Amino acid sequence: LSGALAAGYFVVDTATIPVALGAVKLLHTADGTNSSSNLTTISEPEALVSASNVVFFSQSGGNRDKVRGVYYDGAHWTIFNEDTSAFLGAFQEGFHVLMFPAPIP
Repeated sequence: LSGALAAGYFVVDTATIPVALGAVKLLHTADGTNSSSNLTTISEPEALVSASNVVFFSQSGGNRDKVRGVYYDGAHWTIFNEDTSAFLGAFQEGFHVLMFPAPIP
């Protein structure tokens, strides 16, 4: 993750959080089309794509024993396995993602 902005957060259940004005709530599924090695790219069209966004996620299925983080790669937000183990492409893993626009100073 050299040169990348990284931050990790844990939210118990982002699926039940109401969406505020300007926020985006989506379900991201890690699969063979958007995942490589220990990364899965949030590429849904409605995703906010700015390094100053605030992003929370919780897992909705799959392997819940992993410690995961999220970072902005300059073009997309990416969820990653902190132990560098690979996402299993054939085994889909779902994530509830909640994105807020940059705070107003």
